[in-house]
Amino acid sequence: MNEVVVEAVQEALVPRLRFGEMFTAWDVTREVRDRIGLPHRLLKQIVHALFVDGWMGEGYTRTLCDVGGDRGPAWVYHREGDDPACYTTEMLLERLMR
Repeated sequence: MNEVVVEAVQEALVPRLRFGEMFTAWDVTREVRDRIGLPHRLLKQIVHALFVDGWMGEGYTRTLCDVGGDRGPAWVYHREGDDPACYTTEMLLERLMR
């Protein structure tokens, strides 16, 4: 994948990780897709690969959860001690309002 695309995804992830937020790849896609011009199906692969490669650090894990989407469950990325069942799309809205 293009290094510029990977860097854009990483830039979107850094504040989330710093503040210990829960998020999905869709949250990241919503933030970067207009700048990058790629669909979610490609951007989510980068988020998933960064997790598998350990880029998010040891404190983060992911849990497959029903987040209310029409395409089934999604990976919720979260700190080890957080309850991913508490993830809501309102969390994204709160972040955008800061």
